[in-house]
Amino acid sequence: MKKFYCRENKDAARVFIQTLAGAGYQQVNSPDAADFLLMDHDYERESYARWRPYFTPAARRKRPVFIYPHVPYSYFLWDAIVKPTGAACNFVVAEGGKEAMRLYGYPYRVEVVGFAGMDVQPFTPTNGTKLLFAPAHPIHNRQYPKPEGLAHARRAAEWIVQNLDAFERVTVRYSHTLEESGLEAFKGMTGRVQFEPVDIYRTPDIRRDALRAIADADIIVSQSTFGYLSIAAGKPTVFYGYKDMTPHSREGYVKQYEKYRHIFYYPLVLEDMSVDELLAARLTPDEHVENWKRLNVGENFNAAKFLNVIREYV
Repeated sequence: MKKFYCRENKDAARVFIQTLAGAGYQQVNSPDAADFLLMDHDYERESYARWRPYFTPAARRKRPVFIYPHVPYSYFLWDAIVKPTGAACNFVVAEGGKEAMRLYGYPYRVEVVGFAGMDVQPFTPTNGTKLLFAPAHPIHNRQYPKPEGLAHARRAAEWIVQNLDAFERVTVRYSHTLEESGLEAFKGMTGRVQFEPVDIYRTPDIRRDALRAIADADIIVSQSTFGYLSIAAGKPTVFYGYKDMTPHSREGYVKQYEKYRHIFYYPLVLEDMSVDELLAARLTPDEHVENWKRLNVGENFNAAKFLNVIREYV
């Protein structure tokens, strides 16, 4: 029985682990005991000493490394943020991720395996006005990866407060505190606004919890992982903060964004919309959003393809 070690990022690896287990592979707790590794990305600067020995050429010949998506859009990481170190295969969600990596020059194998963890749904129109605002979350240090994350959330919150009367209900789903999330505009609004604090690092099934919140709303304002989940679930979704945002992590910014901006950039951005335009987005699918969804969300997870790639090396 072949053994694998997985570095898990919340529940992002769950479907990959379950697929491997169902095919007879055994998960182990030490990378040294494994025949291959399943990682969410190559090592970053802060984890250099910990993981570098597993990415040397000799180590990779002995123990292949496969990369699953850290988040649905993490394909940008190898554009000058994380150094490519020779993974046997880098799995991505959809064709847009694969094309973006080709455009910025990722040098190793990339394969599309679909959107893991849920069935991708077609756009479903809604006619209510229940708004769910789910901003990106600050990370472990209770700060956004870069300062503009705070500014973008603050600007979106102010837009929603200015248009509060247009909505039957506004739910704000956030982590840490309102201030740390850039949501001061909502302070003192208990009664007019429902607050849904969530600990993304401790909630046992964060994806299921997110999908519950999405199902209960008529329109979603979000970005990042939650936004991708909402679009995959077929809900009318508008992103905020993308107008003047360059993809980044706490490690830095990408360097070649203009080469794949046409893939990454979401067509409906809150900062460019009136409240009437936002509400109109509930009613019919937008052709530009549908094309974006095809490139960035794609189809359901393809377990057979994932396993076939693993078997080529193990």
